[in-house]
Amino acid sequence: MNLYYECSDGTRFDLIDGDISCEKPETLLKRAWKYKTVSCINSFTKIKKFYKEAVELPLTISIMCDTEGQFNALMDKLLNCFEKDIATKTPGKIYWNDYYKEVFVFASEPSEFEEYFAAVDQKLTLLSLYDYWIKENSFNYSSGNKVEFLQNADFPYEFGDFDYMPTDIIDVINIDGSSSVNFNLTFWGACANPYVTIGGNEYRINNIELADGEYITVSSKARTVTKHNIDGSTENIFHLRDSNKIFTPLPPGKSIINRKSETQLSITTYTEKGEPVWI
Repeated sequence: MNLYYECSDGTRFDLIDGDISCEKPETLLKRAWKYKTVSCINSFTKIKKFYKEAVELPLTISIMCDTEGQFNALMDKLLNCFEKDIATKTPGKIYWNDYYKEVFVFASEPSEFEEYFAAVDQKLTLLSLYDYWIKENSFNYSSGNKVEFLQNADFPYEFGDFDYMPTDIIDVINIDGSSSVNFNLTFWGACANPYVTIGGNEYRINNIELADGEYITVSSKARTVTKHNIDGSTENIFHLRDSNKIFTPLPPGKSIINRKSETQLSITTYTEKGEPVWI
């Protein structure tokens, strides 16, 4: 099993091997759904909705150092990292194999270094504002990985009632899980008015041209559309979206992707679970 903490600046601390070890990591798996009910006739009650709120998670780590100087240096590095996350209001990530949860380490109960102890325990409290374990999957679609549309071609997937042009490209995306997922979609330049159809829903940007090296990112969770220029600057181009359908989460299972032949794009999906996969 891999278990580590990644600060908002990318610094990582292994919580299994090395000078830091985690006691009872299963405490990170504490989870609970909140719910609202509604009363119906005949005293019958039904669920109105399930939802999650921010949650605090306990975590005890053991610091193993030969000298007090090594202990102090490691603790300074660790706590400075936690403080940076809080100062920037940017959560760190605690990884359990391929899944992560965004957290702030906002409280600790430190212990002084004692030479005759093999390890010194530190009790931490983590705050998770979004109580899900997330797995990222990335998909890249360029002119090199394509199935060009051919009239009367025998495709292995049912395409439904869509009319595809001979210049279109057909791809397939397979989404893990049993529910729709959030995503980041990137259109790469050079292109004009980029669009892609995924599972029958169209994701389109209008009235824009991208030069080579420029790109557009669409975040379904943040509901943002951003242009990234060659000089590193960014522009909010929310107003250029064709409609709010551009933020529609992607359905689970296999979906057909249709795009113009010159359109290159990348998709990162975020599968959310109440618990990470144990193995």
